[in-house]
Amino acid sequence: PGAIKAHKKAIAIDRRDTVAWNNLGLALRASKDLPGAINAFENALAIDKQVAAVWANLGSTLCLRKDLPGAPAVLAHAVHD
Repeated sequence: PGAIKAHKKAIAIDRRDTVAWNNLGLALRASKDLPGAINAFENALAIDKQVAAVWANLGSTLCLRKDLPGAPAVLAHAVHD
């Protein structure tokens, strides 16, 4: 919860902080909030689609959510972008 709060505070300061959105997604995933994590990763990608780590984090979170049809295409961005 402390990490989630800290990342949300960073985002409140700069809504275009891709790193903060990615870190929020990781913290939410660790707390088992998979929909929240996916939303955070998607927000990061809306800012910068070129960050392979965000694609990888989104893809692995989709796998955890058992969204197996959607995960491979997302993970491919982590490798090819």
